[in-house]
Amino acid sequence: MRWLALLLVLAAMAFAGGAAAQPFRGGAVSELEIVFPPPGIALAPEDAGDPAAGDLATDALVWAKTIRSPVSQGTEAPAQVRLRLSAIALPPGDGFRIEIADLRGRVYDTLDRPLLEGGGPVWTLGVPGTAASLRVRGGDAVEGLRFTIDRIAFPFDGKALESVFGQNDLMDIKDYTGIHLAAVQGVETSVARIDFVTALGGDVCTGFRIGADLVQTSSHCIADGVTCATASILFGYKKNAFNGIERGQQVRCVEVVAVDGAAGADTALLRVSPVPEAGYAVAALRGDDPVGDEPLFMVEHPGGEPKKLSIIDCHRLDTALTAQSADTFGHTCDTKGGASGAPIFDVAGLVVGQHRAGHDNPDITDQPNIATKGSRLVLAGGDPPAEPAMGIEPDPDQPPPGEAPIGTARPLPLPTAPPDVGRGTDVQADQGPSVSSPGSSGGGLPDTEN
Repeated sequence: MRWLALLLVLAAMAFAGGAAAQPFRGGAVSELEIVFPPPGIALAPEDAGDPAAGDLATDALVWAKTIRSPVSQGTEAPAQVRLRLSAIALPPGDGFRIEIADLRGRVYDTLDRPLLEGGGPVWTLGVPGTAASLRVRGGDAVEGLRFTIDRIAFPFDGKALESVFGQNDLMDIKDYTGIHLAAVQGVETSVARIDFVTALGGDVCTGFRIGADLVQTSSHCIADGVTCATASILFGYKKNAFNGIERGQQVRCVEVVAVDGAAGADTALLRVSPVPEAGYAVAALRGDDPVGDEPLFMVEHPGGEPKKLSIIDCHRLDTALTAQSADTFGHTCDTKGGASGAPIFDVAGLVVGQHRAGHDNPDITDQPNIATKGSRLVLAGGDPPAEPAMGIEPDPDQPPPGEAPIGTARPLPLPTAPPDVGRGTDVQADQGPSVSSPGSSGGGLPDTEN
């Protein structure tokens, strides 16, 4: 039965697509039935201390279980697993905890009474790799604790179609050395990968921090409390200078604060917990829309991959198709499935739009993608913060805020573009390799989200 459910999920992933905006289906979910406490086994705390002396250790390990993915994971994004706990009953006291660790013992999530007291189901945060170790600690304090691990979610290659304009210029954040480096570095930390689970499988979108505990994304990704409760939001997920994968802080979605599900708006504001650390920038909205050939850049998690940047030939471009809604504009930033909800910045580091849709034909390279206007994001509840944290300190040699045309944002040390920087282009010392999009140019309606 478990394998049948998995096959149905994979089949649904294979046929994902169509005209309706939808998240990137980049993961699978399989059924489990692992019960705690295990039937017929007496639990004996390890290193529990001397009960007669009253020093029973509250972190005593009572039970540990290694749980592996049922099939080999896909290759689009690095492997990880998440577990779902259900049928939860809690002991009378608080001296217990459930740890979710990798096979080296590094703990990525801790479940305690505040997280579990609703009775479940509760999804854990992600653990990198193809297996997770679940550990119950608390000695005698776990008496009365009951739960079932009934689901495991893991990445599996989905339909992450490219939606590029011209040449595919997507690059890792670490590879960009162009004239807008300060702006990119100042705001890229605000962007996070969002993993969540639906009835069809594991889905991936992109979001960005817009307040102390607020994250903005597309409403076609998360628009209700049920989906929010499954979501894990991962900051700092990118490649380092040695091509290693970095993973930063993970937080949970705890509330859908506001939703604008209109066809042209497609945006949602989420409350997360715990509050992300100060090192992750709070993006600021400019409050109006990009104009003409104004150069832009977009930070995203295409295909659920580590963070990417689109900045070369990235600008607004409207056609009769993209102008069908007054709440959207067309753009030429390169994207791929999984980028829905990603912020589009001006070169001062202010959000002027939110990516929401691309096309579903890899041969189309002359049609723009679609973004929600920045002015609509303000209406949806993401008012510009008074003191946005841009992730870098202001340059003392730069003019004060009143003399720098960057709206409400903290001033950034931005060099002046040379005269030959033209329409939507970017100059960079070393652009790195570029990958050409397959096929020839074509036409079509951008109707499938990224």
